[in-house]
Amino acid sequence: SSAIYGYGIAAYNGRLYLDNCTFVSNGVPVDISQYVGGKSYCPYGSALYASATTLNAVGCKFIRNRGFAGKGYNNEVRGGGCVYVSAAKSGVIKTASIRNCEFTANEDISNSYGIGSVLGGLSIAGGANSTNEVVNCTFAYNISDGTAAAAGLTISSGLTVVSNSVFYGNKL
Repeated sequence: SSAIYGYGIAAYNGRLYLDNCTFVSNGVPVDISQYVGGKSYCPYGSALYASATTLNAVGCKFIRNRGFAGKGYNNEVRGGGCVYVSAAKSGVIKTASIRNCEFTANEDISNSYGIGSVLGGLSIAGGANSTNEVVNCTFAYNISDGTAAAAGLTISSGLTVVSNSVFYGNKL
């Protein structure tokens, strides 16, 4: 299978600090026909992918980024997420701090494989022992046509504290 990690930024095994950055219209094109039709293709993080990386994002905007789910490892349907944060390996403890950020009109769609793990705006899979925070963020009008995850924020492992954040108009 083929995987794409982070159309805007891909960070591995380190530290990434983002201050007032804007990510607009990253990811797959509106016509995704080149990615479907039996091909194994699994994009993660249409704007940003952070693997085994300590991530600090402050005042960033993620607007109209587009991803979709495809078949990944062991033919599982995976992928998506405008911002995808992953521990990468068990036992790796990294943190994500997302503050004063905006996730607006990001879209994740499934492809010909049907229902997928289409992850919407922000997806945190930080590992069982990770501690993450999402503070003063807005998640508005994000769209995910999968049924396995939320259109705004999906947390699949670790402890994530969400405070003083707004979720509005997100749709599955």
